[in-house]
Amino acid sequence: MDEQEWEHILQIKTAGHFQFNVGRTDKYVMGNGYGLNYGGSSYTDSFRGDDLWGAYVSYNFGSKWNLLANYEHVSLSHGYKTLDNDDSANWWAAQLTYGKAVKSQPGTWSAWVEYLNVEDGAYLGGSTNSWRFDSDALNNIKTWGVGGSYVVAKNTLFNVYQSFGSKWKTNKTHADDTEEQTRAEFVFSF
Repeated sequence: MDEQEWEHILQIKTAGHFQFNVGRTDKYVMGNGYGLNYGGSSYTDSFRGDDLWGAYVSYNFGSKWNLLANYEHVSLSHGYKTLDNDDSANWWAAQLTYGKAVKSQPGTWSAWVEYLNVEDGAYLGGSTNSWRFDSDALNNIKTWGVGGSYVVAKNTLFNVYQSFGSKWKTNKTHADDTEEQTRAEFVFSF
């Protein structure tokens, strides 16, 4: 693939909230790209955020390496405060990946290391596409993770993940450090 195909992203959505995304990405797995997003929302009992914005960049270097960096900012609404008595929170993430596990190509694989620095209140629930499987693992935490993917057969992917070095950012409600997470899964695509 000598020539990259680029998709330009411009989305404006309204359905109880306003969301605006703009960016550019190539069409291939783990490709180059960048983006900005902004969303405003109405307060509900389960959603305490308003004025959400962020940016990301994904950069390929060499033939098998990719570096992804992501920043998100959440302004909290209706008097909600973080453990540090702040009315906003930030989410920083970075991931370095080697290889490309392509589901249609058996024998392909990838391995990665990630870093998360998530302030209390930044995780608002919902899907993050993260392998971490509970809200404690995505809120008020600094943590590292490693993982890998291997395509066992066409459309059959095996993933393994492990967190390490996890620490609460603000230790006002947790006596001990967070427990590490381990996960392994098969993903079948139809």
